[in-house]
Amino acid sequence: MGMLRVCCCRTVCRSCEDKIGIGACPLCRVSRAESDAENLARLRRHVENEVPEAITFLGTAYRRGYFGLVKSDKKAAKIWKRAVELGDVEAMSHLAELYEDGSGVKLDKKKAERLYRMAADRGDAYAQNSLGSLLDAEKKHEEAFRYFALAANQGETFAEISLGCCYRLGQGTEVDLGKARYWFERAAAKGDEDAKAITFLGEAYFRGLLGLVKSDKKAAKIWKRAVELGNVDAMVVLGVSYQNGSGVKLDKKKAERLFRMAADRGHAVAQSNLGILLYHEEKFEEAFRYFVLAADQGFTDGENNLGCCYRDGKGTEVDLGKARYWLERAAAKGTITSLGNAYRRGYFGLVKSDKKAAKIWKRAVELGNVDAMVHLGILHQHGTGVKLDKKKAERLYRMAADRGDPVAQCNVGKLLDSEEKHEEAFRYYALAADQGFTPGETLLGLCYHEGEGTEVDLGKARYWFERAAAKGNEDAKAITFLGSAYRGGRLGLVKSDKKAAKIYRRAVELGDVDAMAFLGEMYDAEDGEGVKLDKKKAERLYRAAADRGDAHAQNNLGVLLYCEKKFEEAVRYYALAANQGYTDGEYNLGCWYRDGKGTEVDVGKARYWFERAAAKGDEDARKNLACLDARV
Repeated sequence: MGMLRVCCCRTVCRSCEDKIGIGACPLCRVSRAESDAENLARLRRHVENEVPEAITFLGTAYRRGYFGLVKSDKKAAKIWKRAVELGDVEAMSHLAELYEDGSGVKLDKKKAERLYRMAADRGDAYAQNSLGSLLDAEKKHEEAFRYFALAANQGETFAEISLGCCYRLGQGTEVDLGKARYWFERAAAKGDEDAKAITFLGEAYFRGLLGLVKSDKKAAKIWKRAVELGNVDAMVVLGVSYQNGSGVKLDKKKAERLFRMAADRGHAVAQSNLGILLYHEEKFEEAFRYFVLAADQGFTDGENNLGCCYRDGKGTEVDLGKARYWLERAAAKGTITSLGNAYRRGYFGLVKSDKKAAKIWKRAVELGNVDAMVHLGILHQHGTGVKLDKKKAERLYRMAADRGDPVAQCNVGKLLDSEEKHEEAFRYYALAADQGFTPGETLLGLCYHEGEGTEVDLGKARYWFERAAAKGNEDAKAITFLGSAYRGGRLGLVKSDKKAAKIYRRAVELGDVDAMAFLGEMYDAEDGEGVKLDKKKAERLYRAAADRGDAHAQNNLGVLLYCEKKFEEAVRYYALAANQGYTDGEYNLGCWYRDGKGTEVDVGKARYWFERAAAKGDEDARKNLACLDARV
């Protein structure tokens, strides 16, 4: 991107423009204008001569409020239409933006698409990327991919990131993590004028998104470049990094300077953050002023903090009326969701009520609260407090998923999976996984393992399971799956019972029932499997899983108790497993009724359980049925 010199209507790159400073134009030797009025007069002379670039720049001047002009999208649109008629490519993109957003013109996505295509087909990288984004939103992924590639190959930073996302998610092309990383790193390496793209990439490193390895240091380094380019969001996130010592040395003074830079540019989050920082330094009056600025923009934290200032008389006089006003405004946006949760869980002495929770969450959904969309979706999915309605649940999940909520993305993916819409489910799991959401990573790993919604790829399955397992957080399923992969030598891993046992222990600590049963088996094995033989530990693990309803553990515990001649207790656990349809449990229960150990002999019941197991392919059950028939 360059800067138009209004003296000669020729473009100069930004770095040259900065070097020129107040000197004469190097292209036409005319001295720099001394006022906005003189600049505008020069520009209008070129406009009168029908110079397309000048007409386009005049439209930009009206849209941005340059040269003292009053901002007006309507005037900008009218002027850009003239420039489009004269074939100016930049005007095509600008006018398309207005139609896409409905700014200064009537919203018209079709017109926007036509204009973007006109500019894109003339080689404009910005238009190619914008057209790709528009097509992507319409789920025309293959065509979107082609336009992203055209723009990326011209060095358009956002297109490079979009192309990386296509390769990462397999949208419009095959999944290719190597190419995804290449495009992300290419975008990051430039440090060019596209500060928004650089800020976005810093966020990806900070959160470990887009297949990148989480790195606070890399994120901070990238954000520093974006700050140098004037990106306000980067000022805020880098300020938070200095405030917390994330990827940089802890430095409250630097944090304050960055927050001030962004706050003075009208950034509500920065205003609130700066207010909090000043409040803790007991600079209450200044903190109060920044809370006012943030609250006046409708920023919830600012409203809440301002309410507290009025309540406590910090930086202002005590005013309970104003305190109530601001706290209620904040509550209407955020804590209304928490109130619904309080009714559902029975917190704060409230009587549990799913109906009341649903009613409250409906209000929160109307206010655009994403958490409420997820909570209400769960109620509709299970018919709790509301009428069972899977379609409503899906709509609510999609609303939240489209706003980037990873829980909703996983939930809608599971619903789609149950409807056999595996490809769409895969895309939602990928979105959640790219945000570092552990259940999403696990589900994506399963997709690659089973070939649902994508091709079987054991390498990628292993990557996602390892990524989920490496966190040791709430998703114990991924850890258990990885343990089983080591135990069985799957996913290209070298078989290792020791590694499997170590991994299962982590999953057991997180409460995973399958891991309890599997680790119990390892302690129960004849020579110990990756661990020292220990029947007591095996029994404890089996009981822990069995008491949580795991049929596999119930059956294994029955076998262990049988070996200890605790027949009556053993038969109880076999019955629990059999009644859940667990084949080995059905077979073992049949044997009990046949032999009368721990119960009375009952050939009829023995036959019943052998038949159930035999119907599922159990050969021993078939043989026992034949023996019973021979007895008769």
